[in-house]
Order: sequence, then C-alpha cells, then structure tokens
Amino acid sequence: MKLKANLDELIKDLEGIDKIAVSSLSQPEIDAANVSVQELRRIAWDYVEYLIHGLSKNNRLQAEESQLPHRIAELAQHRLPAEVLMKIANNCANLCMERLEKVSLEGWSAPNFISRFHRVALEGSGMIARIYMQQKEIEFSWFLNALEEIEAFPSTLASLTDADTLLKSGLNKLKGIIAAEEGAIVMGENAKTLRWTQSDFKWVDPQTDQPLELDPYAAEKLYGCGVTLEVRESDGSMPCLNKFRRRLRSESIILVPMRIRDITIGLIILSKSRGSRPFTERERRLAALFANGLAKSFENVRLHASEQQKIKNTVALLEIARVINSTLDLETMTKHLARMIVDLVGAEACAIFLMDSEKERLLPKAVCGSIAEEIMALEGKGELRVAQMNPGRLRLLSGGNTVIVSAPKDNDLFDEKLLEERGVQGMVIHPLLVRENLIGMLVIFQGRKVEEIGGEEKNVIAAIGSQAAIAIENAILYEDIEKSYFSTVKALAKAIEVKDPYTHGHSERVTEYALMIAEEMGLDDREKQNIKYAATLHDIGKIGIAGKVLNKPGALTDEEYMHVKTHPLLGDTIVEPVEFLQGPRPLILHHHERYDGRGYPDGLKGEEIPLGARIITVADSFEAMRSDRPYRKALTFEDAKSELIRNAGTQFDPHVVETFLKILEREGTIEVQDMASS
Repeated sequence: MKLKANLDELIKDLEGIDKIAVSSLSQPEIDAANVSVQELRRIAWDYVEYLIHGLSKNNRLQAEESQLPHRIAELAQHRLPAEVLMKIANNCANLCMERLEKVSLEGWSAPNFISRFHRVALEGSGMIARIYMQQKEIEFSWFLNALEEIEAFPSTLASLTDADTLLKSGLNKLKGIIAAEEGAIVMGENAKTLRWTQSDFKWVDPQTDQPLELDPYAAEKLYGCGVTLEVRESDGSMPCLNKFRRRLRSESIILVPMRIRDITIGLIILSKSRGSRPFTERERRLAALFANGLAKSFENVRLHASEQQKIKNTVALLEIARVINSTLDLETMTKHLARMIVDLVGAEACAIFLMDSEKERLLPKAVCGSIAEEIMALEGKGELRVAQMNPGRLRLLSGGNTVIVSAPKDNDLFDEKLLEERGVQGMVIHPLLVRENLIGMLVIFQGRKVEEIGGEEKNVIAAIGSQAAIAIENAILYEDIEKSYFSTVKALAKAIEVKDPYTHGHSERVTEYALMIAEEMGLDDREKQNIKYAATLHDIGKIGIAGKVLNKPGALTDEEYMHVKTHPLLGDTIVEPVEFLQGPRPLILHHHERYDGRGYPDGLKGEEIPLGARIITVADSFEAMRSDRPYRKALTFEDAKSELIRNAGTQFDPHVVETFLKILEREGTIEVQDMASS
C-alpha cells in the first residue's frame, strides 16, 4: 500500500474518476439529465473532492462549507433526475474506494480509513437525498401555487368580456408562472391561417405580420395530436420553426396548443433566451393545462360577444323596423335607413339605389357616408344603367343573392380610384326584392376586408334588405295613392277658383308657405301631410258662398260678412264623408280662428287652436295680402311682413310668425310655383 502524506496529494491520484463515473451512464440517462456531459463531469469531480475532504476531521468544516449542496440544488431545479445523480455519486464512491485501497495516509490505519470513507460516502448519499426531498417539497408547493393561479384565471371582468384583454392577460400570466421571457398567441382553427393576436416579440406586429408558418410535422403534432411541441437547435424536422427560433435568439421555444373539444383553435408560443435553462416537463404540462383553460375562457368570451352582438343586431333591426315603418315618406325613410346601416355595420358608406319605372336605370335614393356626394354625382344624376352592369352579378341580385366585391378593382359600378381614396376595401351589394322582382339594391362600402364579414353580419344585412324592400314598396304604393288622392283634392280646389277667379293659384301658394313653415318647425310627416291637404282645401267651403258676394268690389255688409264666415263650417261639412280627409278636417274648420280668441267659427284661443290651423292662418293671410283682390291692390313684400309682425299675438301665433319671418329673411321674396304643374 502506497503512503500519502496529505489529502491534496491523494486527490491527484483520483483524477479521471469523474470521466469514468459519467461514461458509465446510458444514453437515455444522459438525455434525461437536461444538462451537458461537461456539467455532469463537473458535479462528479466536486463530489469526489467532497468525499476526500470529508475524511479528515480538520477538513470536515471545509466539507460542510462546500458549494456542492448548492450545485446539487441547482441541478435538482434543472430537473436532473435524482437517480442519475445518485448513480454518478455511487460510481464516484466505488471508483474512489478502488483507488484508496491501494494507498494509505499518514496516521491512518487501513480499517479506520476504509470505515471513515464509507461513512462519508453514506453521508454524501444522504445529503443528495435530503436536497432532492427539499427541492421536491419546494416544487410541489410551487406546483400547487401554479395550479391555484391557473384555476383563478381569469379574475377580472374585462378578461371575461373582451377577447383581446383575455389573451393579453393570459399570455402575461403564463409567462410569469413558468418563467418564460417572451411569448405570443396565434389564433386559427387550421394550421394554414394562424394570425398573430398577441405578441411581445419585438419584431412581430400582430396588425401587419404574415401568418405563422408551421412545418408539416409541427402542424400534425399541434393540430392533429394536440401535444405541446418543443423546438431546439438540434431538431432538424422543423426547419421553419427553427428559423423562427433563431430569429428569437432562443435556446428553445415551446408551442402549446389551445384546445376545445379536441380541436386546436390557436397556439401559445413561449421562449427563453440563450443560456437560460430549457423548459422542464412540469412547466410544459402546466403550460398545456393553462392553454386549455385559456381556450375555454376564450370560447366563452367569443360566445358572450356573439350573444351580445345578436342582441345588438336584434335591437338594431327592431329600431330599423320602427323607423322605416314610422313614415311613408320614401325620401325620409331611405335616408334614415342608409344612416342606420352605416352605424350598425361600421361601414364607410351606404347607398340605396331604386329601379326606375322602365327598369333601365338604378337611381340613388339615399346615400350616407364618406362618398355620398360622389355617388349622387354619378353620370350627372347618380344613375347606374342596368344594361352596363355585370350580367352575372345582375343575375345573382335578381335571384336574391348578396354580391361580395372583394376589392375596388373588381367592381364595375364605381370609380376604382375614388373608392381607394375614400378607404373602401370592398363592397357588399344586397338586392331589394319584392315578390321576386328586383326594385333596387343596398350598396355597403366597407373600410375593411369583406372576407372578415361573418355569417351573422351577412344575415343582419339580409334581414335589413328584406324589411327595407317591403317598406320601400309600401312607400312607393302610398306615394301613388297619395298622388291619386291629391289629384282629387286639387280638383275640388279648382272648383273654388272657377267661382272666384281672383283666388287662382291661391291654394297652391298657401300650401307651399304652410309646408315651408311646418318643415322649419320640425313637424313629422303625418302632420305635414295633413297641412298639405288642409291648406289646399282650406277655402273649399266657399263653393257654398254666393258668387256676387265673393267678387264684390266694395265693402261687405254685415249680413254678407256673416255669410262669408260660414265657409269653414261648409268646408267641414263637405269633407266630413271623405275618409282620407279626416286628419286635415279640423285644420280646415279652424283656419280662421284668432290667437286672441276673437276668430271664428268657435272662438278658440291660443293653444286650443290646432297647430296646423295656426300655420295655415299665417300662410293664408300673407298670401292674401300679397295678392290683388276686387276691393284692393296687393301689399308690398315689406308691408305684408309688417302686418304679420303687428298682428303677432293677437290674430297670429307669434311663434309661427317668427318662424315664417325667419324663412322670409333667409329666402327673400319667395316665388311659389304653381302646384298644378308639379
């Protein structure tokens, strides 16, 4: 037995044991180590030094102060399996014993020396086991905390209702749980359409970057099998993802599928910088668990948003139905409809085109949005010639199908440059059909890609189109009926003029003035229609007044004046049997009431007089003052205005007078066209 003077000299004889101890490991054991062979040899040699220094009582303090426990704890954190490290330790102890049997230390007997070494080796094994047990307790506590965090996510109301907030907070939460440095989320229900939704990779812009490209192998693993995938430098089966990993300057990245009902709907990508420890199996498992929970939350948010959108659409459709059915005025209704469509679908503009009676042209009835003026100026009159439209698209529209125009260059209706300048990226053209006849179309100009328009939005547009077509047809039919009625009304008015030639055109001019006042005061369509009919027929009762009285050039006697004052009652009696004139009837009866209560036939005062009658009173009086009569010449424009001002509050409603004077001030001397020609 060879004698050694001290432990340092003994250690020199043990060089190379670390290499032999590690080389005895199998390849699967080396792969499971999660650290390099050099790192394994380093820990093996540290363990040899720990054993030898532990032989001496003088060196026990040095052994206890060794950095080896800290190194072992770090390896345990790196997930070096305890059985691998224990095998290295046993190999080192056995190899040391073989060498030590051939040497001796001064002051040591062989039995005592061997006994001491066995005890030190046993303490070393115990130390490894103890460190691993402590690490396991730490890991278990960490794992429970991580599970609690996963279970508690999402915890904010915004995350529960907004998809972007959910994904952003989810990505940050998962990075914190498994100590990832960077991450991103890509969404898509197949591997070829993965769009970036969240990312803190510095070179990725979710708004503009191209979709993430997956290798076939990765696509199969992530979308077919639904397993978490790690991409390392040594992996040659995924060149696309390895290129992506190198761009991140990462040692390894993991891609974690977000799955619902065994279907992958997106991926979470996580990375660590070079030099950092790789993701452990436990971290990968936690990431997979979190990703599936995030997928469920995302689906809930999406369903919630879908339901909210359905509610919003339903409310909007009800409001649209209310608005378009609240008026039979075609122009008013189509203007409201175009504006509401722009607001509902977030379009750049909306145009409503209606077919002309010869079915040769589509004319813009209403336009709302950024290109309204340009659309109305098409071909000088804003018309689209049916013969110039794409025959295929025209057939689709006639068959009740929505036409999608993906880009301005693909349209044959409007100027391509104009659309591009206004930010239009595509159009949705929906037919307006009534009993399978094309009566017009809705053209919705979108500032986003029309491919992004979902089925729900298309259904809403179709529902609006169906309601609009029926409402438009009703309005057109009503216009036809109203024209027929009004022709009857004008025929009655003509009967008055035959009897009183001085009043030729009087009713038309009174009607025009009255409608201007009603429009300025913001009256609704029904009130304006009643005023229109009443103003036209306000003097219909004069049919029952003697012609010699109506055309008398001088002053009337009291008896004659009382006879003339009966004409509102006569007018009321004449229109009483006519159903469609029941609305205008009170206005005809009371158009000679005075604001101070001194009028006729009932002496009504102030607000007791129907507003329409008060408006007709001002219009009638102004027109009479501006016309020649048998007993006087017409007043000048300024004198007529002065009479209105002087009698405001007594004969006339002062608010109506104020409104009419405002119109006169703005318009100047009003030239009223003969309504018979309109």
